[in-house]
Order: sequence, then C-alpha cells, then structure tokens
Amino acid sequence: MDQNSDQTTMFPPTSSRRSFLRKAGAIGLAAGAAGALGAPLVADAATRAAHGADASSSLVLWTFVDTHARWFKRRGAEYQKTHPGFSLTVNQYPNPPYKQKLLTVLETGVDAPDLCDVEQGMFGSFLQGTVPFVPLEHRLISGGYLNKLVPTREALYTWNGHIYGVEHALTPVVLYYRADYFKKYGIKPSDLATWDDFIAAGKTLKKHGVYMLATDYSYFETLLRQRGSDIFNAKGALTADSPLAVNTIEWLMGLQTTHDIAKPAASYSIFAPQAWAELQKGTFATQIGADWWAGFLTDNAATLAGKWRAMPLPVWANDAVKRPTSCTGGTGLCIPVTTSKQSLAWDFAQFCLLTKTGTVEAFQMIDLFPPFIPSWSDTALHTPNAYMGGQDLGSLFSEIGRKVPAEYQSPYRADFETFTAADSPILLQGKISPATWLKKEADKIRGEMKK
Repeated sequence: MDQNSDQTTMFPPTSSRRSFLRKAGAIGLAAGAAGALGAPLVADAATRAAHGADASSSLVLWTFVDTHARWFKRRGAEYQKTHPGFSLTVNQYPNPPYKQKLLTVLETGVDAPDLCDVEQGMFGSFLQGTVPFVPLEHRLISGGYLNKLVPTREALYTWNGHIYGVEHALTPVVLYYRADYFKKYGIKPSDLATWDDFIAAGKTLKKHGVYMLATDYSYFETLLRQRGSDIFNAKGALTADSPLAVNTIEWLMGLQTTHDIAKPAASYSIFAPQAWAELQKGTFATQIGADWWAGFLTDNAATLAGKWRAMPLPVWANDAVKRPTSCTGGTGLCIPVTTSKQSLAWDFAQFCLLTKTGTVEAFQMIDLFPPFIPSWSDTALHTPNAYMGGQDLGSLFSEIGRKVPAEYQSPYRADFETFTAADSPILLQGKISPATWLKKEADKIRGEMKK
C-alpha cells in the first residue's frame, strides 16, 4: 500500500425481473448481453470466487474524496457493531492520479481494493476492453433496489447491458438565483417558466447592469440532457453534434452574442477562483447547478449568504418533454473483479448506499441528495438551508428528482471531456461558430474511435 495515502484501518473489537426490464429498456440498460468475461484477469477472478471466497472479514476501500472517506469510515464503524470481526481500511488518493492508479492495480490485480469509488467522468476509461468490475444488476434486482433508485442514475455505470456501480448522488440540476435582485427588479421565479422567459428576465436585469449568467461550456451538456439527449446515446454512439446538440449550444452562446445577457466566466470556467471573485461582486443573477452547487456557493461565495435561492430549471417551450431539471456529476461505488470477497463487499455497499440510514447520513456528511427514493421523506433531508435563506432544498430536489434524465457512458466520454475543456476558450471568445466548434470536437472523437 502507498504510504502517502490517507489510510485508516478500523480494527475489529476484541469481543465480540420484469419491472427492471421495462425500466432498463427505457434508459438503455438492456442494450445487449455483455459477453465480456473472457479476459484472463476476469476469468481468474471468477474462478477464485467460484471456488470459495476469502473468509476474511476485512475490506479495503478506495476513494478520491475526503468527505466520502470520512463517511465510509463512519459507516464501517456502524457495520462493525453488528458484524463482529469486521474491519475496514479506507485509502484516499488524490485525483486525477487516482484514475491511473486504479487502472493499474485492476490490470495487475496486485494490491487492488475490494470496493472503489469511480467518478462518472472517469468511468469510461475502464470500458476499454474487459470491464474490471463485477456486474451488479442481478443483485440490484434480487434486492428490489431498482424500484427504490432513480433508474436513470444507474445509466452512468451501465455498459453493454450490465450495471457496474451504485450511484452516490441524484445530482438534480436547478436554477440558483439571486433573490435580492429578483425582488428589487420585479422578477418572480414563476415568471421564468421557459428559457424564453429566462431571456426576457435577463434583459430586464441587464438594463440595471447585471448579467443573467456567466457562460461556461459545461452548461451545454447539462442543457442537452435536460432536452432528453446527451453526447453519447444509450448504445454508446456519438451524438455530440446532432441537430439538437447544435441547436442547444447555439442557444447557449446566443445568450452572450445575440441577447447580451451573459458573458464568459472569468478564466472561462465557473470553477475558477477569478469566477468566484466576480460572482461575489454581484455581476451575475443566476447559476445553473446540481444539488452540490449549493455547497460550492456556501464555500466560495460566503459574502452572498442569504441572497441565493433555488428553483426548477425553466423548460424548453418547443420540446416534447418539458423536463424541469437535468443532471451533472456523480460517483459510483464499484466492486473490482479482482476481489475474492464479493459477497462481503456487496453487503457493505448495500449498508452504505441502499439503506435510509446510510443515505441520510451521507446527505448530512457529504451534502449530496441521494438517488435512494425511500430516504427522501426523512426530515434530515429537509433541514432549512441557512445559506439559501432558510429554503428547504430537499423539497425542491424531491419534487423534480424522478425527472432527472439519464447520462450515458462510452469508452470515449473522458476523451470528449478532455478535448472540449481544453478547446472551450475559443468558443467562449467567439472565435469560432458554435456549430463548427462542436463538429470539430466530435470529429476528434470519431478519429479516436477509428484507432
């Protein structure tokens, strides 16, 4: 084990099918049989499991998020109370090196974990060749969990008909808005029913020197998913420059070029320190973000406490589906095929992510709204948010939660994200038309697919 990891071991105390397939078909989970279990590593792992699992009651879990690490340790301590002899070692490694480290140990089988967090953006990197994770769909079906989870969230960890991870977070996207600006300039949240209304309100605010939005490329994918599409479809085919995608990115860029109610985020990223500084100056009236964005606002824009609220996304007036939300981000918990303790790993995964107690505790410690529907009624998820002026964000997320769209995977998704992040400044600077830019980015992926 690396000595540089945040490694904590909990030592044991001295004493002691049908409904799934309907949903799967709807989001592309049953796209075909896998037939991907022929590689030597996976075959060896399957043989080990078939001839008897390791009797040890210890697990090693990897993550790249400090809040996840603390929560897993807490869950391990609770699990230990009813499972004498159990111990959990949590290793936290920095990201982005985490992905390559995990890829390496899963390829060699040496010092690989029994459970691991895999961020949705990196998951596609594990789909090149044999998938190194245990398929979980039969366990999810037999446990009755697919009726308790928002099914679209499992699309993130689905490939060739198999589900390889359990999602931590619902990540419902909402519109965060400056309530003080809206009140001052006579704008009500109910006025923003459609994106056309959003533009109209933005023009009102611009008359007073306030931009409606800081333009960021990442909004394109979020808005595209709101419209029922994505950069890849359920079968992994590239759809990043489809007519709907082109229309969506042209609309986004039109906020600054046609309507003059938006301008690029400082340093061309809403995550940049310069962008946060500009936000705190009062330059922008809204932000598009998932549930976790409320925490980002709290941490990075403390001077604006009490001034922000959240509402459902405006809908697309001409789209057949009027979806008031989208999704962005996510992390799945996976079981590597290299572990001989699949049953224990699955049992602990259930204890963490498929119980009310575990998911409510995760919300309290990590501030991520769970995709586990039975937890939504728990009062802990409806605590007034002081930063958001006492708003019950849990009620909003519950209201729109079942409408969160799917986000699909591909072995090339990570490449697309890398290319577009590097090339987004020229788009935001207006040096290239949105349609031309998007086609160039998509063509890069087509080139990768031909290799």
